[in-house]
Amino acid sequence: MHRRFRKAILTGLLTGFAGFLALVSSLGNELEEDLGLHFLFKLRGERQAPQDVLIVNMDTESAQNLSLLSRAEKWPRSLHASVVQTLRQEGAKIIVFDIFFEEPRSGDEDVLFANAMKEAGNVLLCQSLRHDSMAVAGARGEGKDLISLEKLVSPVALLGESALGAAPFPLPKVPVKVSRYWTFKAESGDRPSLPVLAFHAYTAEVHREFFSILSSVAGSEMAGLPDSYGSLRPGGNLERVVQAVREIFLRSPEIGRRMMERLEHVSSKSMDRRKLGLLKGLVNMYRAPDHAYFNFYGSPGHMETVPYHVILQGRNHSADSSPWPEVRGKAVFIGLSQLVRPEQRDGFYTAFSQPTGIDMSGVEIAATAFANLLESSHLEPLQGVYQAVLVVGWGALLSAVCWGLSMPRAALCSVLAGSVYMAAAHRAFVASAIWLPIVVPLLVQIPLTFFGVLWWKYLDTHRERETIRRAFGFYLPDRVVDEISKGMGSFPLSGKTVHGTCLSTDAEQYARLSELMSPDALRDYLNRYYEAIFAPVRSRGGIVSDVVGDSMMAVWATSSPDRGLRMEACLAALEIDTAVKRFCEAECGSLHRLSTRIGLHTGSISLGNVGGIDHFEYRAVGDVVNTASRIERLNKLLGTRILLSREVIDGLEGLLWRDLGSFVLPGKSNPVVIYELMALEAKAREDQLRLFDLFRSGMASCRRESWKEAMGFFRKCLEISPKDGPSRFYFHTCREFIAKGTASRWEGVHVVNGK
Repeated sequence: MHRRFRKAILTGLLTGFAGFLALVSSLGNELEEDLGLHFLFKLRGERQAPQDVLIVNMDTESAQNLSLLSRAEKWPRSLHASVVQTLRQEGAKIIVFDIFFEEPRSGDEDVLFANAMKEAGNVLLCQSLRHDSMAVAGARGEGKDLISLEKLVSPVALLGESALGAAPFPLPKVPVKVSRYWTFKAESGDRPSLPVLAFHAYTAEVHREFFSILSSVAGSEMAGLPDSYGSLRPGGNLERVVQAVREIFLRSPEIGRRMMERLEHVSSKSMDRRKLGLLKGLVNMYRAPDHAYFNFYGSPGHMETVPYHVILQGRNHSADSSPWPEVRGKAVFIGLSQLVRPEQRDGFYTAFSQPTGIDMSGVEIAATAFANLLESSHLEPLQGVYQAVLVVGWGALLSAVCWGLSMPRAALCSVLAGSVYMAAAHRAFVASAIWLPIVVPLLVQIPLTFFGVLWWKYLDTHRERETIRRAFGFYLPDRVVDEISKGMGSFPLSGKTVHGTCLSTDAEQYARLSELMSPDALRDYLNRYYEAIFAPVRSRGGIVSDVVGDSMMAVWATSSPDRGLRMEACLAALEIDTAVKRFCEAECGSLHRLSTRIGLHTGSISLGNVGGIDHFEYRAVGDVVNTASRIERLNKLLGTRILLSREVIDGLEGLLWRDLGSFVLPGKSNPVVIYELMALEAKAREDQLRLFDLFRSGMASCRRESWKEAMGFFRKCLEISPKDGPSRFYFHTCREFIAKGTASRWEGVHVVNGK
């Protein structure tokens, strides 16, 4: 449990760290803006735009109505003068032209427009920023380097001096998706952008309160600030005032916080909510970063828009199809806002661009930026420590889910957690304009955590299986270990009937040995002994199915009778006999010697789990097993080492074996023909071959009941090998029959009493 807990913590930290690195990387930022922000806007849908913003659209309809060229920048400026006069009379608070006036016009065009702007006193014009490259000599005079220069192009002097102010509003073009804009452009000396300048002018009614609070908070920082009230007239250096205020906020970041604290304590009785909102908007604008994220209101044309010709023709001439809008107190933005794709030259790709190819116009984007400033509703992406806390916490949650549950349930819960996160991100986006990242948490961290934990669990499972294999490999066959390691829950309890050869062993003098040795010493001794006799079984493809005390049962199993497996079992028996002799020689001392008896039989057996309740053992079960065990015990009677049945030896070649006759083993009713396995025929010694021939002759005499003749052959066998047990057994058998006389007949079968 503690190990899994540590792994969960480590996985959570790694996932959180990976998520944080992804978020702060350029690729992560691009994905969040291009995919994540786009999806949040689509999920949210359109929202109500503020009623204080109006767009006057210089569209194709107006061009046709006024018999003008389709290119709006070529329209007569005397028309703009008339539009400005109409809007001033209708009570427009500020008028913003999103059109470049960089070239003078002949005649009275510029004069009429300039006079109209002076009379209105609330018109802002747009400047352009152009990027040029200049080649300069390298630092060492070798080659040339290209330097990018940003050049500010203002309206013609007459118009610029007549306007309240002018500022640029540069935006990236297709294929880059527009999601943010510069409020103050650092590359241009923190020059304010057009929406910022417009908002500052729009809030003229609260400037007295704003500068009063700023003065009380900033103190000496206000020194050198231009006349803020005189700036609100044509030629009054509005741009310098806005730029100077911005510098105050940049030099002392605490000023913005302290001003907001004061405004939070202003009661609705001392100041109406509208003015309070404007003051807070100003403070937020000046203390915010130099760029802001758009909080779009909807698809192109969603903001209140009226055709240019309607304003030009006046209230009394407005057509029924385009009713006269309410203008009083509004910020009016004038520019090209075309909703017909082939003629759209001023379009910007946004989250609300239409599938038909219609993008949002520059004037509508400028109006959107102003509206966001007015409502203090710019999107607020998580930054710094909040971003780190989010992704690390999210990684920890995912890690806990994936480590605490099975992988199928973890997958389901990860999807549910992702859905909850998406719902929370959507809620924060809609209710508070807080932009939570969704691409990295959902598309990076969830798969990374899930598949990371899956891989880790796989490695753990693999290690556990190897541990199981190593642990159970000491007790069970490899095939059974494989089944257990793959899934203990599905491990079958039933057995399987196969054709197999069983090899049973037993060590002589084990009881006496256990009396002479301590338990620990006896255990170590037996471990070395079993290591010696297990090796031949394993090398010959057998399965050690049972070990009890000093006895072992090994099995060679196959689905059908296999002569090759019987041969392997016989060879294993010979190798066990040799291994035991070597083991006894290595152990030293006659007191610690174990002589091992071996019995083999073949036939149908059942291999499987035997036991009950909560304890099972894998072993062979059947008459073959019992018979092999009794054949092994017959070694004690006959003084042999390796005995086997006719079923085992049938058809095998290359082995030296001798027929020992038929025996009815204890607990059995049918006789079993028993053979002694002496050696490999190719490696048999000369004395073994002589013994084999003499013993075979003796057995033939016994079957003819020529007892004296048989005794002679067995006596010769004992001369060759005085300890030969079968020869001694039959020598005494012959003597017994001679003593009984001719009345006693031999049936050719020995009945073994006892167990």
